[in-house]
Amino acid sequence: MELFEQLYTRLWAALNRPDTPDLSQHERQLLHHLEPERPVNLGWLAGHLGLPKSTTSTIVKRLAERGFVHRVRDPGNERRLAITLTPKGHERVAADTVLDPARLDAALAAVPEPDRAAMLAALGKLADAAEALKPSGRRR
Repeated sequence: MELFEQLYTRLWAALNRPDTPDLSQHERQLLHHLEPERPVNLGWLAGHLGLPKSTTSTIVKRLAERGFVHRVRDPGNERRLAITLTPKGHERVAADTVLDPARLDAALAAVPEPDRAAMLAALGKLADAAEALKPSGRRR
C-alpha cells in the first residue's frame, strides 16, 4: 500500500495540470467532486479536499457567483449547505481534465507497449475492485 501511495503521489505531481486563467487548482478540484443531481455538504467537501471549512466556503461562494455551482440550505438540515454543479459547471468539468493530456500521452508513449498494456489492464482491475467496495461513508 505504501508503494502505491508513493507512486500515485509522484504521478499526480508529474501529470496534474497547472491552474488555468479562469480557475485555480482548488476551484477545479472542488468542481470535480460535485455532480448536478447529487448534493454534497460543505463539511464533507472541506474534509475530502483537506481544506479548512472557511476556505472551502469562500471557494464555493466564488464559484457560485460565476455560475459554476448552486448552493442552497439542505432541506433536511438548515445548518448545512447542499452544493451541486450547475449546467455551466457540468460543462466546464466535462471539458476539463485534472491531468495534463499532453504530458500523460508522452509518459504513456515512453512505456514499452507490452508493459503499457499490462499496466493499463492492471489499473482497470484495480478500478473495478475499488468501485465494487462498500461506499466509504461519503456524506452528502
